Formats: sequence, structure tokens, C-alpha cells
Amino acid sequence: MSENAFVVIGAAVWSVLLVLSLIATFKDAPFRTERRDAIIRGAGVAFLAGTFLTLLCSFIDIVSPPLGLILLPSFFLLPGIVIWQINRREAKKRRALIEEKCATFEIPVPAGDLLAAEKYVDQQEIEYKKREAEREYLAWCEPQTDEERVLQHIVDRLLEIHQWDDMPRIKAVVADCGAEARGRYNGGFNGFRKPFYQFIEVDKEHFLKSPHRSVVATIKHELVHGWMDWKGIKMPDSHGPQFQTKLQEVS
Repeated sequence: MSENAFVVIGAAVWSVLLVLSLIATFKDAPFRTERRDAIIRGAGVAFLAGTFLTLLCSFIDIVSPPLGLILLPSFFLLPGIVIWQINRREAKKRRALIEEKCATFEIPVPAGDLLAAEKYVDQQEIEYKKREAEREYLAWCEPQTDEERVLQHIVDRLLEIHQWDDMPRIKAVVADCGAEARGRYNGGFNGFRKPFYQFIEVDKEHFLKSPHRSVVATIKHELVHGWMDWKGIKMPDSHGPQFQTKLQEVS
């Protein structure tokens, strides 16, 4: 095989591998993959350098094809080692961060693939923050008047005996809702729980003087508003068909 044919074939092979390695490199964010992908990145740099130097050496008659076969793997190996070491150090930092988060969230450190472990811990972090927010919300719910404790008991029982699609506990407040309003829902779930969000108010005079059945009906009405907020249902008419269907279901 002639020297030029060797160069052309070698350049074609390394060019294909270079394209594949560049695709693998830009497909993922830097340092987000494991060692095999780090080696591919190193290979990408090496393919480019090796191809260029082999072509250069061949065309200016510095080396023969057999010597090029020796040089080319060398050009391939060195950049791969450098980038692999960079990624290895980064992987150690990422692993340390995973262990730190696991200690905070009180979960076992996942083994195996680093990227999969990061995804798992990220999901656990979201769940941990939700639990902390829920604890904070429930702590805020604790200080209540005697009337509110009775009202809260009714709300909690209604949440237990009817289907609310896992809607969490909602604080009940006895308040002055005005002459025309018997109750009011104050919402804003938006994927989070926070004190002063998600609570229902029942008018104090209505709560103290109206029949129990009427008070329960008011609570159900406001809980349905809460359920629509929980489900993210947005309607021009807050008492539209979906509201009426759910109200009838829990009545």
C-alpha cells in the first residue's frame, strides 16, 4: 500500500472517530459523564492531533507509514490520559458532594454510576425540601384558638373520608369574613408549601351560630377551592363545571 493511501485511510478512520467523539462531547455538559466518556473526549483531541501530525509527517517525508503507526497511538494516548485525569478529579468532587447531601438528607449513599447517583440525590433533595416545608407548615398550623381546633378537626376528617388526590392538610382559621361571605380559601400551592399559604377561613359568626351541617357545607365548599388549586385547575369561573362536579362528589 502506498504512503498516500495509508494517509488517506488513516485520516478517514480518525475523522469518523473524531466526529463521533465530538458528538459525545457536546451531547452532555462538561464533566457530567463517566470515565468512558472522558476517554472519548480525550480520543477526540487525540484524533485531531494524530491525524494532523501524521498527515504532516507523511507529506513532508519525515516518517514512513510504519513509524506513523507508532506515533499515531502516542498522539491518541497522551491527551486521553490528561483529560481522563481532569475528569477523575472532578468525579471525586462530585462524589464528595453526593456524600455530603446524603448525610444531610439522611439517606444511604448510592453506589454505581455517578450520573445516576446524582440524579437520584437531586430527586431526594427535592423530596427533602418538600418534607421540610410541610413540617414548617404544620408547625405554623399548631397555634389555634379553641374554635379553630374544632374547625380543624372537621377539616382533617373531611380530608380523610373523601378523595382529594393526596392534597395535604390545610389550616383552618376562624375569622371575620364580612357580612356576605361565610368562608374563604386563601391559596397558592404552585408546587410548594409555606406558612400563610393554603388555608381556609370560616366566618366566626357563621361558625358559632349556624347549624353544624351548614358549617360543614361551607368547609367542603372551600376545600374544593383548595383542591382545584392543588390540581392546578384554572377556570374563568371559579365555580364552573369541574368545581360543581367535585362539590357534588364530596357532598
